[in-house]
Amino acid sequence: MIGGPSEDMTISLVQSDPDSNDQKFVYHKGSGEFRPVANSKLCLAVDSTSDSAGPYMSRKLTLKDRENTKREFKQWVIQK
Repeated sequence: MIGGPSEDMTISLVQSDPDSNDQKFVYHKGSGEFRPVANSKLCLAVDSTSDSAGPYMSRKLTLKDRENTKREFKQWVIQK
């Protein structure tokens, strides 16, 4: 998240900086949300539409306002 997290920012893979809070998320087990350390009002969400990705389907990952995002697009389950 170059420049820090902001609403509607598309998440993509870039060179990581383990010392930068701009690139860190915290998982909140109760809500199932990943929230950026630098802005806890946002959460990681998938887009409502899918695109073809060869034999698979893909969705864009963006940062959304967690209060105004449907649970089905922002809830993540970590499997052990």
